[in-house]
This record gives sequence, structure tokens and C-alpha cells, in this order.
Amino acid sequence: MNPPADSIVALKFGETNGSVFMRTTVFAPPGSNVLKAGAEALTPRQINLRIDGYDIDETPPVRHVEKLNLTLDAGSNVMKFTKRVELYVRGAPTPFATVVYEGHLSQLSDGRQQDLAREVLDSGSVPQATIDESRPAFAPP
Repeated sequence: MNPPADSIVALKFGETNGSVFMRTTVFAPPGSNVLKAGAEALTPRQINLRIDGYDIDETPPVRHVEKLNLTLDAGSNVMKFTKRVELYVRGAPTPFATVVYEGHLSQLSDGRQQDLAREVLDSGSVPQATIDESRPAFAPP
């Protein structure tokens, strides 16, 4: 099994009416079903996303669990991430394969964002879920 060399993740962050929000759309091939997608803000600087899905085009079908941890490093003001993808066959308690991506996120130009969106759609992936997380903005005492 050869995992892709990189992983495209698009996130939107913002603030509205005193609440901070994060939004992303989950894309997957048509033969994948997103069963569950969600996010949890752990601290004002750390958020976890999780996507559980089932790839029915694989023989046998494969369950996948994707966990994305985002942490804002206060000293450098850089968003660091770790993305872990685990693959399971039906009924197995442990994954038969695990891939870990690590790096940092950066803001994209409109042109680069459009190029990546085209790349995702050209791969045959379709939007299957949206993750929204919102919390009141952190205010020190």
C-alpha cells in the first residue's frame, strides 16, 4: 500500500459576533461513505477533527478513521498539524495500516486555492460532509 505523498486539507477560520469558528468540507471518492465527521475545540489554541468512513470500493471493504490535530504555536504564530489515518478491515480491533502526516498550515493565494480545489475534483472526489465548530472567543479574565 502506497499512501499519497501529501494530503490536501482546506480549513476556514474566522470570528463573528464574539464567536470563533472553523469550517471544512470533507471530500472523498464516490465509493467512500463518510459515516461521522466532527470537531472538538480542546483549548483556544488546539482543535481536533475526526472523520470516520467506509470505503466500499475496496475488497474487502475498508473502514478508515482520520484524526487531525491542529495546534497554534503561540511563540511563532504557526498552525501545526498532525493527521493520522488508520485503515481497518471489518471486525478488526486494530488497524492494518496507519499513515501519519505532519507539518504546518499556511494561507493560500486565491489562485493556489483554486488549483487545489480543481485537483481534488479532478481526482473524482465529491463533497460528503461539512464540519463546523464554533466557540465563544477566548477572553482573559
